[in-house]
Amino acid sequence: MKLRSLVVLYLVCCGLTSGRAASPDTTFTYQGRLTESGAPYTGNAEFLPTLWDAASSGTQVAINNPATLAVGITNGLFVLPLDFGTNFPGADRWLQLGVRTGAGDFTLLAPRQRITAVPYAQTANVVTGPLPAGQLIGTLASANLAGTYANAVTFNHANNSFSGNGVGLTGLNASQLTAGTVPEERLGTSIARTSQVWRCNYSGRN
Repeated sequence: MKLRSLVVLYLVCCGLTSGRAASPDTTFTYQGRLTESGAPYTGNAEFLPTLWDAASSGTQVAINNPATLAVGITNGLFVLPLDFGTNFPGADRWLQLGVRTGAGDFTLLAPRQRITAVPYAQTANVVTGPLPAGQLIGTLASANLAGTYANAVTFNHANNSFSGNGVGLTGLNASQLTAGTVPEERLGTSIARTSQVWRCNYSGRN
């Protein structure tokens, strides 16, 4: 039997846990309501989910893993675990569903459903490599900073403070020192030492 008058009324996404340890989990849940001729459908159905870059026409971005899903439907309500991999770079994505209740072709449901925020949040959780600074919002924990930064950095806030032993600092301008003590062993031999006491011993004939 082919279902010709099917409508998906709503889309809800929420994260799923996964037993796959080898790669980050990219699965999320689609909850929908399926009707036939205006009445909620009850029975078994097979879905063909695909991911698109536009609400209509456009280009298919990915197919679900697995490609088809067979589920039971009660009073029109069904749940699909979807996995399109890491195909959520930030651009809008739409879900296209095909459905059939027996042998034969899939019937495409309309309209496509716009994907909500959860898959994008999952993608952000596994982002690696360089990220444009303009996309960073909020405070980055110091524990997440590591390595060597090769470019010049300017700190111009009055509340800046620094701690540590200063190993590796070069080109310091002594005229900018306004407080604290510099150990004499850190001064070069050509620097005058105002606190050093000099004692000369003289012996000789009158």
